[in-house]
Amino acid sequence: MREYKLPINKRILLTIASVGLFFVIISTYLKIIDKNYSELLLGIALLFQIIPQIIVLIDIIRNQLHNKLMWLVGMFTFGPLATIIYLLNREKHLRLYKRFENI
Repeated sequence: MREYKLPINKRILLTIASVGLFFVIISTYLKIIDKNYSELLLGIALLFQIIPQIIVLIDIIRNQLHNKLMWLVGMFTFGPLATIIYLLNREKHLRLYKRFENI
């Protein structure tokens, strides 16, 4: 089975997703304490989150993973956090599928 590469460097995607998660946390805190500019930060967070999430979703669908359904459910449930965890463990899960494929 062919292994597809990420269209953008993994470190760049990980950085963008981390910055997006940071903005989500900060904008949520500012929304709780009722600051006017929290919507602006939430918009910035969405911009930083949508690109890595779409790329990771496409990568999950295209590549053969041992637990693909878990990652898809995780992406829709815990979006930013699942994106970061997937990018950190991507190569491990691709190797894991190859090992189970040979059994």
